[in-house]
Amino acid sequence: MAWQEASIGRERLEKYDQHHHKIDWAVYKENYSQEGRDDITSVNLLRTSQRQEDSSEYVVVGRASGGLQCLRLLPEEHESEVVAGYVTDNRPVRGATVSPSMEPLLAACLTDGTVAIYPVTHNKAEIEPLGELEIIPPDKPGRTWSTRFLSKDRLAVGIGPSPTPLHIYQINQAGIHATPLRRFGTSDAGITVYGDTSAPGSTTPSSSIYSLTALPHSSPAGGSPGDLLLSGWYDGCIRQHDTRAPNPTTALYTDSIDGASPIYSLLALGRERFIAGGARHSILKIFDLRMPGGKAYYAADLEACSPPTHSNALCCDYHYQGRYDRRDWNIFLHPPGPGFDKLGRRSAESPVYSLSAPAASAPWFYAGVEGAVVQFEMVGMMDRFPDPVFGFGRAKSGSGGGGLERGVGVEGGERGGGWRAERGGGLEGG
Repeated sequence: MAWQEASIGRERLEKYDQHHHKIDWAVYKENYSQEGRDDITSVNLLRTSQRQEDSSEYVVVGRASGGLQCLRLLPEEHESEVVAGYVTDNRPVRGATVSPSMEPLLAACLTDGTVAIYPVTHNKAEIEPLGELEIIPPDKPGRTWSTRFLSKDRLAVGIGPSPTPLHIYQINQAGIHATPLRRFGTSDAGITVYGDTSAPGSTTPSSSIYSLTALPHSSPAGGSPGDLLLSGWYDGCIRQHDTRAPNPTTALYTDSIDGASPIYSLLALGRERFIAGGARHSILKIFDLRMPGGKAYYAADLEACSPPTHSNALCCDYHYQGRYDRRDWNIFLHPPGPGFDKLGRRSAESPVYSLSAPAASAPWFYAGVEGAVVQFEMVGMMDRFPDPVFGFGRAKSGSGGGGLERGVGVEGGERGGGWRAERGGGLEGG
């Protein structure tokens, strides 16, 4: 679903891709909205288990002007209606997130320092908050930048600038607990660094968190839901946090190509990888949570090195592969070439504002940049048993792990993996 401002209309885009899959984009437009005042600041699509048993889509939309509503959309019938409104007292909605439970809760960041909790219902015109918490007092600097449910009863809030910009709160049907379960600071002492080892993140006394995502508890180090999470920081680092560990940060991921760019968006892919969206150049950063050779994150990664024995004298053999022999790479969403220039220079230099996927195991995901939504499909060109969704239209060219897919798009990848960008995407190794 693509979202933009204007009036409710019948504008739709239908076509078929090279796999003979129908692509159907419905555009929601709204009357009387004004650009710059009523900008949409958050979009949350309710899961099938959270909505009524019909063919409608239920979407919670927050606006910079203070509007927070649940919409019922029927794309096939070109109809929509507001089924619930949440009382914000006209305070701007900085961000919002919906819990994964069967009876979901809505957490919204209002103004610069308040988080409000609402029940998600479909049959009330005005819904009062269950409770509010002022995380940042009005006389203190900083603001709330991001919020994300880690599980049905844990909420992460990113603020800044602050020496402890990450807060974890307990949530229930009565509201939000005033005292956080835990605060995470900026100290990176004694952690494992992946990528650019010269990154200055460990010396930052105060910083901001722009993006958050939970890691699946089914991963080798997952534990219970909400134990593991990633945070994207102003200093360009992605930090991994484990609520079971005493250290505030258990792993640090950096990019040697664009290491100083703030991280605006994060998306976990399956059990082992995640994607980060940078604040400039329309760049995606793909990281592998696993150590080379299949070694996953364990608390042993925090152990100190023995005397260096590796040929480059960086560290001991035990830690070398996990810390320095990485397989991370980058994607630039706007390479030069036919079909891409029409998006304009602003899209080429745009931040990656949002990342989304239908499910953790879905073979595609979406990236939101200025003026465009880019669709990516993950294709294993050398896979003997490829995903059936890509069974039609597969065509290899050249040798090794890369190749071209029939139709629009460019592929490349590592050891047989590939990515295909639809409607204005491209690849470049990082």
